[in-house]
Amino acid sequence: MFGAVASLQQASTYSAWILEVHLKTTAREKCLVMGIDLTGIWESHDYECPHGTKHTELVTIRHSGERLWATKITGDDCVPAGYETFSGRLPQGATIAAIRWTTGSPRSPASSSTAGFLKIIDADTFLGGAPQMPDLTFRRQPTE
Repeated sequence: MFGAVASLQQASTYSAWILEVHLKTTAREKCLVMGIDLTGIWESHDYECPHGTKHTELVTIRHSGERLWATKITGDDCVPAGYETFSGRLPQGATIAAIRWTTGSPRSPASSSTAGFLKIIDADTFLGGAPQMPDLTFRRQPTE
């Protein structure tokens, strides 16, 4: 009997926590998790290669189910155009994805990868980053 009471108390505490998280979620965030599709062309002005030299680059994203793939349309000396720049998984209802960035250097382009993240800000903006690289801001480009 005491186990059942403890389980009810734990369930009640968990339910209260879920409600608190739900109430703290903005209306915009709630809209985002209801089927956002990142498919399209995105631009970032934050790519650096070599370190300290910023480039404006375009990527095309394919988003199917929970999977994401981004390929560079314009590249740099570290990851040239045509290469996958990141891929990962964005679970349904999530605003943060675990992704894998393609990395390299001018002497060895697209030669390695590193774990990172993608965080949806709104339907037309997301951040991407990894521990050893600066955060990148991506903005969706309008379709014609």
